[in-house]
Amino acid sequence: MSRRHLLLGLAALATGCAMTPAIRHDQLSLLSKGQTPAQVQALLGLPPLAQRSLTVEGRTLDLHRYVLMTGSQPEVYVLAYEWGRLLYWGSIPEFKRQADPDLVRAITMMVGV
Repeated sequence: MSRRHLLLGLAALATGCAMTPAIRHDQLSLLSKGQTPAQVQALLGLPPLAQRSLTVEGRTLDLHRYVLMTGSQPEVYVLAYEWGRLLYWGSIPEFKRQADPDLVRAITMMVGV
């Protein structure tokens, strides 16, 4: 492999990492409790980067992970659905301060911390 090909490959890789689709803070005002995943995806203009379904105390919670651009630093942002409806959304620290212990447990299971 030539040096030129190596540099082009590294540049493409770096560009791909920098172009992770992200939601913006102003889009959060579009979210409302009770929306379906399809409605949320249409409003945000992109699908979640990852999805995970967890059962906590008999409740099935579907967690959808996005990246939120907050200034220059991206932040993990999670939307929680129950029965196919948006229940809660926020950053991981916001989830951990949440009053619903099942949501706190679900986010802890998701991130492993």
